[in-house]
Amino acid sequence: MRARSASFFLGGDVMRAAGIVVLFLFLGAGVGHASKEMDQLMVDVKDLQKQVATLQQSIKDVTLQMVNVQARLQEQMTALQKNTADLSIKVDELGQRMQVLTEKMQMASTQLDSISEKLTRPQYEAPPSGMTPSGFDAQPPIGGPATPASPTGSPTPPPSGVLPPPDQIYNTAYTDYIKGNFDLAIAGFRQYITNYPSTQLSDNAQYWVGECYYSQKRYDQAVDEFNKAVLNYPKGDKIPSAMLKKGYALLELYRTGDAVAALQELIDKYGVSDEARIAKQRLQDLGLKPR
Repeated sequence: MRARSASFFLGGDVMRAAGIVVLFLFLGAGVGHASKEMDQLMVDVKDLQKQVATLQQSIKDVTLQMVNVQARLQEQMTALQKNTADLSIKVDELGQRMQVLTEKMQMASTQLDSISEKLTRPQYEAPPSGMTPSGFDAQPPIGGPATPASPTGSPTPPPSGVLPPPDQIYNTAYTDYIKGNFDLAIAGFRQYITNYPSTQLSDNAQYWVGECYYSQKRYDQAVDEFNKAVLNYPKGDKIPSAMLKKGYALLELYRTGDAVAALQELIDKYGVSDEARIAKQRLQDLGLKPR
């Protein structure tokens, strides 16, 4: 009986020992497995860190490229603005040349009309009694005393108080303007306006008075004369040009607000004209957006 009890207890001890051994083996296996997972996680973390570092470097590279692109765009915009300003100046110069050519065409047309009128007149009027058509005294009968001829065909100045024809006054004044004789041109155009205030060229004469003052850099007087061209000749074809040059003169006087108002008025009233297009460009050059 005692032998059986001892054997039983001895067998129980062996079983418990075996269980403990199995438990340690299981725990050891679990710890080893966990260690492998930790190692794998560390590898994954390192890979992620490398990827993050690569992405950060890529972001830096892209940012640098964007900065370079922005710098190049800014340079191109600056160059474009300069080219636009230069082009605007050239357009203004071409506009002035066009005005000069138009005036010359009008002068040529006026001269042609004058020549045509002269060609349609009779070549001579009936001579006074005792005069031949050639302008010499009639010859006495044959054998009579010879009388020296007295020519009457040489040009004589117009009688005192008689004005030259309007085309002559206008053409002379315009020639003085082309030559840079601005004071003489102003006097001539004023004479034309005073004596011929209602012809097709009266508004042109008034406009060119303003241009003479503008060329002399007498901008206050130029503004006054351009205003007269607009107010005194509301149906004249020089109104857009007068409004444009008035705006330019005001800019030269540093009256920017008045200049912008004048140019905007031109755009509002004559939006399809070449002068309005030039005014829009000038406002844009000033950093303003035309309405």
